[in-house]
Amino acid sequence: MYTLFILSLLCVLVTFSECKYPTGPIYPHKPIYPIRPVRPDPCPAVCLILCHKGNIHDKNGCPICRCRPDECALPLKVGPCRARFPRYYFNFMRKRCEFFFWGGCLPNKNNFETIYDCQETCGYAERRYPYPYIKRTY
Repeated sequence: MYTLFILSLLCVLVTFSECKYPTGPIYPHKPIYPIRPVRPDPCPAVCLILCHKGNIHDKNGCPICRCRPDECALPLKVGPCRARFPRYYFNFMRKRCEFFFWGGCLPNKNNFETIYDCQETCGYAERRYPYPYIKRTY
């Protein structure tokens, strides 16, 4: 009995390593469930986490399995001071990080020193095309 279990486990492992679908004993030509996609998919995974703010998408438009933090939905806040510190904020309407000059005092949490920090916190939610104002015709 133990040998049969080991052989079954080995068979499943071989099936997994070949990137195929396992088949059932009743219908050997039909897959039981997909293990990996047969065709290469530009998106590595499908996000199954439901967020009340929506999923974050990377630069290819693929879902990333995490929720956008609350600070990403905050509006731009320059502040009342008159300094001009270069900063980035996440523009929730345009779904991308944008440059602005911060006044130097009373920031909200949607205020990042680098575009990298902004994108790491709020996700790569930019559109598939880097220039959203250019209308593309195909």
